[in-house]
Amino acid sequence: MADEIVSRRRGLCLFALVAGLVLSVMAVRNAVIIEDAGKRFLLFPAAAVPLCCMWLIGRHSAVRVCRGGVVIDNFAVRHRIPWSEFSEFVVDDGLGVRLRDRRIIDSVVFGGSVIGDLLDYPHARKARRKLDAARDRVIATGGESWPGGYEKRIFVPLVPLAAIIGACALLVLAAFVLRM
Repeated sequence: MADEIVSRRRGLCLFALVAGLVLSVMAVRNAVIIEDAGKRFLLFPAAAVPLCCMWLIGRHSAVRVCRGGVVIDNFAVRHRIPWSEFSEFVVDDGLGVRLRDRRIIDSVVFGGSVIGDLLDYPHARKARRKLDAARDRVIATGGESWPGGYEKRIFVPLVPLAAIIGACALLVLAAFVLRM
């Protein structure tokens, strides 16, 4: 088994990528049009921030089954659930994890919606089957729980974020040079 099994919504990943790129391209286009160099430089965050947010929502946010437990990444919040605290995956108002103390940690990616409620959450149910199978494989191969209990903390991977910000900076710099 791989070190982790990741479950995310492909449609949301694609939507987030396209939306982030469109917003960033619009900011770079405006950087070429604007006459004032100072205002043009301010468009760098306007290009980077939407792409970073869309990446955090679409690509980074996921549910992961690891050897030591389950990780739920919701935007910039990470829930780390060791097997000793894990009870089950649940599909109620979207996909979530029930802890042994009966609390439910929801996944934003597989969150509840009116349409999902009407259709009985097919994406969340498919993800639950995949994650249950991954959990069973981990348990069968002797996966041991991480030490400690349930943790909730802010978590933003810096390398992909730095790559996005660097790419946007290069685009705005290119727009700045083209305008000179």
